Amino acid sequence: MAKHKIPRYVDFVDGFPMNAAGKILKYKMRQEATERHNLGDASKIVTA
Repeated sequence: MAKHKIPRYVDFVDGFPMNAAGKILKYKMRQEATERHNLGDASKIVTA
């Protein structure tokens, strides 16, 4: 596997934050991860 494809962090959670329609709130997960791993500002993280 290419080095840039290996995850830096793996978190195990009991559940995902969801909206009323049952969709996963990715921005909430991103915020929690930045706080947990001290990554800085969540808005600067580039995602696909």
